[in-house]
Amino acid sequence: MKRQEKFRENGFTKLEFKVIEAKDSDQDPRVLEIYYPNLIVPSTEYVLPRVQIEVSCRSLREPFTFQTFGALIDEVYAERDFAAPLFEVPTVNPERTFLEKLFLLHEEFHRPAEKMRVDRLSRHLYDVHQLAQAGIAASAFGDKELYETIVSHRYKFSRVGEVDYNHHNPKTLNSIPPAEVIEEWEADYAKMKEDMIYDGDKPSFEDLINNLKGLKAKLQAVAWDFDCKFPNPAQ
Repeated sequence: MKRQEKFRENGFTKLEFKVIEAKDSDQDPRVLEIYYPNLIVPSTEYVLPRVQIEVSCRSLREPFTFQTFGALIDEVYAERDFAAPLFEVPTVNPERTFLEKLFLLHEEFHRPAEKMRVDRLSRHLYDVHQLAQAGIAASAFGDKELYETIVSHRYKFSRVGEVDYNHHNPKTLNSIPPAEVIEEWEADYAKMKEDMIYDGDKPSFEDLINNLKGLKAKLQAVAWDFDCKFPNPAQ
């Protein structure tokens, strides 16, 4: 693999690349896993020692903002010869991420019960909570065009067959785990909280659910009407 050869040329000799085989020729996204050497014996399998890159031609790019990034080691040793300059990356705006996660959760919980997933998905509950705490909800819910653009794009390019997308209407959107799976989601979050969240002030699962209830009430009170119309999934 040419990419792996480039990494080796630059001194990264222990990285391993794995291209996940696609079940269909037009599968989107395509997935590339990069495994890196781990200095610590992992205490759990919840967080795997890899970076997963998804390459898609169907994802929305807009709205985005150029953000500046750099490595922590370059920040600490800025005067050393090996320090690399900061670089810019087009980054999806948080309002879109916030709405995408609410829609993903709604779609997941409106599948038939036997098709609902849980493994490693409670991170979306946490992300929605943190974005709401950062004040993103007001600007996201106030942007009718963005809201409807994302719903229409999801219907066109990543539609979940059993889900009625007319219920993405702010008045009916429901991203709260239903009773039949909520205990499984709470257990998944307990693992995530232990292994992935390093902040000392970790929200409880009850905090996450109460946040979703508050967001649901705010959505039902938006001042605009949902104009998207979709076929009934049974048709």
